Amino acid sequence: MRRRTLMSAGVAAAAAAASVALARQAQGAQPARATGQGEAPPPGPQRSDGGQGVAPNPRRRIGIALGSGSAHGLAHIGVLRTLDSAGLHPDVIAGTSAGAIAGALFAAGLEPAEIEAVVQGLGWRNSGRLTWPVSGLMSNAPLQRRIDQAVGYRRIEALPLRFGAVASNVMDGSRVLLRSGAVGPAVGASSSVPVIFAPVRVDGVDLFDGSLTEPVPVDSARAMGADFVIAVDIAYRPHDERPVGMADMAFQAMHILINALIAEQVRRADFTVRIELHHLMHGDWTVQTMIDEGERAMREAWPALRERLQGARFELPRN
Repeated sequence: MRRRTLMSAGVAAAAAAASVALARQAQGAQPARATGQGEAPPPGPQRSDGGQGVAPNPRRRIGIALGSGSAHGLAHIGVLRTLDSAGLHPDVIAGTSAGAIAGALFAAGLEPAEIEAVVQGLGWRNSGRLTWPVSGLMSNAPLQRRIDQAVGYRRIEALPLRFGAVASNVMDGSRVLLRSGAVGPAVGASSSVPVIFAPVRVDGVDLFDGSLTEPVPVDSARAMGADFVIAVDIAYRPHDERPVGMADMAFQAMHILINALIAEQVRRADFTVRIELHHLMHGDWTVQTMIDEGERAMREAWPALRERLQGARFELPRN
C-alpha cells in the first residue's frame, strides 16, 4: 500500500473508532513480530524485613505510551484488549497520533471490545474534508467531532483515566502535551499529519502531528505521573516500502527521523513492545487483522512484562 494512502486512510480508520459512542448510547450503555525490551526497571522499595518482602506501594502508577503509526494504530486496540484480559489496567495513558485516538477512547471508559465492534462496521475514508490547500489538503474537523461525541463531550480532565495527547507546535517545533480542554481538538491536533491535514488551533496555538516530536510518548506518560511505563511502538519503518516519487521521498525522510526519535525515546521506557505490522498492509487486509496482530504481540510479550512488573514490586493478578 502506498504510504500516502496508508496515512490518510489510516487516520480515517482509527478516527472511525471514535463513533463507538453513538453505538454505545444507542444500545445503552502470520503472527506479529514483537520484542519486549527496555532499560532495567527502577529498584523497588528497599527491603528492611529480613528478606520477607514488603507490601507494594498502592500509590505507584502504571502508564502506557501508545505510539504513532497511522493505520497500524488499529493494533493498539488488540494491545489494550490483551492487557485488560490479563487484569492489567493502566493508571495513565499517553497517546501520539493514532495512539491518541485509541488512548482517548480507552481513557473515556470504552472497553476494547466496544471499540472493536464499531470499527468493524465503519468505512475508511471519512476522517477529513477537503480544504483550500493553504496549510493542508484536508481538515480533520470530522475526526474531532467524532471523538467529542464518543467521549460524551467531556473534557480531558474529566475522563476516568489520566490521559494526555501529544502534539507539535508548528511555529517553534516544541512538544505540546495536551492534558486539559476538549478531547476532540487535542486528538485532532495529535493526529494532524503535515501536508495531508491542516494544523489544529488549540488555545491560539497551531499544532500538528505529535509524531514529529514524541512518536512514542514515554516522557509524557512520566510527566503525567507514571512510575512504570509500557511503550507500544507500531510505527512505519523506512525499510517497509520502497519510496517512489517525490511525495514518497518526503514521507520516507520523515519516517527516518521518526524512527530515530523512537529509538531514543523507548530507551527511557521500563518495557517496550515493538510490533512490525506493515507486511500485513499489502493485498486484502482487514481491521480485524490489525487488531488480532496487536493482541498476539501483547500476549507474546505478557510473560516478560509480568516478570518485569513483579521485579519492580507491582502487585498483579494471579493469571
